[in-house]
Amino acid sequence: MKLLKFSMLMNYFAIAKNSKRAIFIINLGIFLSIFAFSAATISIFIENKVSKLEFEHIENSRFKKFNEIDEFTSVARLKKIDINEVYGFMVDELLKKYSRIDLFSELCNYFNIPSNKFYNSLSNVYKEDLIMELDKKTGILSKKNINKLF
Repeated sequence: MKLLKFSMLMNYFAIAKNSKRAIFIINLGIFLSIFAFSAATISIFIENKVSKLEFEHIENSRFKKFNEIDEFTSVARLKKIDINEVYGFMVDELLKKYSRIDLFSELCNYFNIPSNKFYNSLSNVYKEDLIMELDKKTGILSKKNINKLF
């Protein structure tokens, strides 16, 4: 049975058109694999860098109380006003190096808050800034004919 499959494969590759197609598909697969690996590596590198900077800024700021763990191994929960203050502080400090989208994502991960709850807690100014930055990258607002958000 295996010999039959191998002989059919050899007959398939014997035709020049089929071998060119197979080589193209193999090369494309190799290219996509290398591209995915490099993109993942770069993404992890940038995320680690942003997380480290966020930790340093929060550790040395007035928000240190949110990093402290009590005797029950729990951390203080952020209120809506705290989320706005922390997000505003991080945007002011790190916006030159990182996008609002990256900062938003990292803060959600850092404080273990679901992104929809974190987003709903932000003020309309921060929400609009986030949406406008997303729109610059994707152009979704113009595609959907949306002019004003808030």
